[in-house]
Amino acid sequence: MRQLRAALQPLDPTVTRAVPPRAYARRLRPMESVENKVQLALPLRLTGAMPTDKDEKIVCSKVRLEISVVPDSDALAAKEQNIGSQPIWLLSAAAWRQYWIVTAEQTGLSIPILLKK
Repeated sequence: MRQLRAALQPLDPTVTRAVPPRAYARRLRPMESVENKVQLALPLRLTGAMPTDKDEKIVCSKVRLEISVVPDSDALAAKEQNIGSQPIWLLSAAAWRQYWIVTAEQTGLSIPILLKK
């Protein structure tokens, strides 16, 4: 895994929102880890791609997982909330300036993806 310093895109000041953007996080202690599993039905269906004239199946050979990381600090003014039985933390706008991306990448895969017309 490699770490990259990244900043969230600044919010457009010309856009009015009924609810201000919020950042949520799971809090981890030093050296604590979390394991999650993702299950997706195959073939995956790509969205946001250019339309094709026909249904087309392609094979994905690389997967990249990006996880946002925000170092804990008093400036975040984190407030604990519960969603289901899981604690989650609502962060202040300071989180948007302290954002990191941790990337994990796996190559040599063979995952079918269906492109719909």
